[in-house]
Amino acid sequence: MVNDDLQSQIQIGDNNKNILIGNHNKIYGITDVELAEQLGVGKAALRNFFRLLNQQNVFVEEWDHTLRKLAEHHKELEKRAALLESDDPEVTSLQSQARKAIANVQYEDAEDLLEKAVELDNAAADKIKASFLKRKRSAAESQALKANSLHTRYALTESITAYEQAVDFAQRGEDEEKATSYKSLLAAVYYDSGQYDNAITCFEQALDSWLKSLGDNHPNVALTRNNLGEVWRQKGNYDKAITYYKQALDSWFKSLGDNHPNVATARNNLGTAWQAKGNYDKAITYYEQALDSMLKSLGDNYPNVALARNNLGEVWRQKGNYDKAITYLKQALDSWLKSLGDNHPN
Repeated sequence: MVNDDLQSQIQIGDNNKNILIGNHNKIYGITDVELAEQLGVGKAALRNFFRLLNQQNVFVEEWDHTLRKLAEHHKELEKRAALLESDDPEVTSLQSQARKAIANVQYEDAEDLLEKAVELDNAAADKIKASFLKRKRSAAESQALKANSLHTRYALTESITAYEQAVDFAQRGEDEEKATSYKSLLAAVYYDSGQYDNAITCFEQALDSWLKSLGDNHPNVALTRNNLGEVWRQKGNYDKAITYYKQALDSWFKSLGDNHPNVATARNNLGTAWQAKGNYDKAITYYEQALDSMLKSLGDNYPNVALARNNLGEVWRQKGNYDKAITYLKQALDSWLKSLGDNHPN
């Protein structure tokens, strides 16, 4: 029940307004508890609502609408105050003050206090998040360095685990660029361990990320396509390998020019795939282009030049032209002798 002085108070409006009010319980025909339950607020809040109605000279015909508006605003502010879960003393102090203001129907004060509390809480959260992201990124880089070392020592299973952790930490640290790099390195370990399907999955995910962030002709995109071509070639799917090798060649050609070593590598890889398919003429075309690029960019005695000559010798041998095969194989031998010495496996 409201205080007796509020129950018995009669307010008079302007000349064209009605005279009010008697006991609000008589008007509503229910108790304070029942009315509070209908509005979804506590009895103390309802008592303050009626105090506010009397203070503001609200007419009885407007009570229902006004009470419902007050109740909704009250509940909204209570929810906002409850959502603040900060350990910061300044924030919790403002939260406590806001709750008192809400209880006393001092909604403007409550709004101001909650606004300040949210600003302080967000600033604190930003500091925490920044620290979290930094630590996750640092952990990711540490795991990647460990994974690389393990890969170098051919501890492939352990390297895969470390790279998977590096990817996870980088993603949680919201560093998508690093996560993509680690995923590409993880794919390379899968490749070396013969897990070609896993390698393809990782390379495809990396390719999708690079395309979105770097565009079609970026070197990272070309390298990933080249790597996908290599995995598909190892799986025996030469058509897919050729598709990816060709895309890599086109990207490198546009971004690096005709005589860059990467362009030569893509041409050499295309020659290998066409050779595996049994199309020796196309293989020879790409091998010759690769050799020409390598000679211009690397010189006569570079190991890759010898490799290109060796490949040409092999494909001419498969075609049955043994004289040409001997010529290229002899050139490869001479190059390797000069660059690698007499006892190298090549």
